[in-house]
Amino acid sequence: MLTKTILITGCNRGLGLEMVTQLLSNPAWKPDKIIATCRRPQEAAQLNALAAQNPTQLKVLPLEVTDYQGLPSFVESVKAELGSDGLGCLINNAGFSPGMTRLTTVQPEQMMETFNINTVAPLMIIKALLGLLKESNGHNQGNALQQPLIVNISSILGSIAENNENAGSMSGGVYPYRASKAALNMMTRNVSLDLAKNQGQVQAICIHPGWVQTDMGGPNAPVTPQQSIQGILTFLGAGISQEQNGNYFDFEGKAMDW
Repeated sequence: MLTKTILITGCNRGLGLEMVTQLLSNPAWKPDKIIATCRRPQEAAQLNALAAQNPTQLKVLPLEVTDYQGLPSFVESVKAELGSDGLGCLINNAGFSPGMTRLTTVQPEQMMETFNINTVAPLMIIKALLGLLKESNGHNQGNALQQPLIVNISSILGSIAENNENAGSMSGGVYPYRASKAALNMMTRNVSLDLAKNQGQVQAICIHPGWVQTDMGGPNAPVTPQQSIQGILTFLGAGISQEQNGNYFDFEGKAMDW
C-alpha cells in the first residue's frame, strides 16, 4: 500500500477525483482510509458514489480551504476518522486560476484571491494537520511512504526557469497563477527544511501534474487526468528519498527546474 491514511483536498472533480478513484481501484496503492475534501460535498455526485461503494475506506468531509477559523473543527473531524494511525500523506490539490491575465489587465483582487487559495491555504492546512502527520510516524513500516509526506500540487507555470523567451506564447502573463505557484514552491522547500530540523519526521515535495484536460487546463491539453494521476501515484509508490525531500517534480517523477 502507498500509506495507511491519506487526505486529499479539492476532490469533487478533476485531478482530486481521479486520484481518489485510482487509489481505490489499485490494490497496490489502496490505503486503509482516504479522506477526500471538497467545498460542497452535497454537490459532489461522483465522489459520493465512490464513498457509497467504499464506506470503510473513503470518507468525504467538507472543507473550504480559506476558512482558516474553521480549521480546528476540521482537524477534529479528521482525527475522529483516523484514530491512532495519524495522517500518512497530505495532498494539497485544491487550486484556483482567474484565467489569462496580462500586465495591462491584471487586478489586485485577482492576485490576492489566487495567493490566498494556492499559497496561503496549503500552508495553513499543513500547519493545522502537522500533529496528525507526525503521529503517523512508525505506522507505515513496509508501505511505500514510510515517513509522513506532504505533496503540494504545483505547476510548471510556477517555474521561474521555464518562463523565458523560448516558451513562446506560454511566456509571461498569467500573473496571479504563476506567482502563487512559484510562492507555493518556495513554501514547500521552506516546510521541508523546517521539518528536517525535527529529525526529518515529515517530508514535503511539490509536483507539476502536467498540462491536464481539466476545467482549468481545458479540453486541448495533452495529458489526461488518468495519465497524470497514474504517473504521480507510480512516483509516490516508489517512495520519497531524503535526497528528493523538499524538491520539485513533474508527474512522472522527473526533477523540475525552479
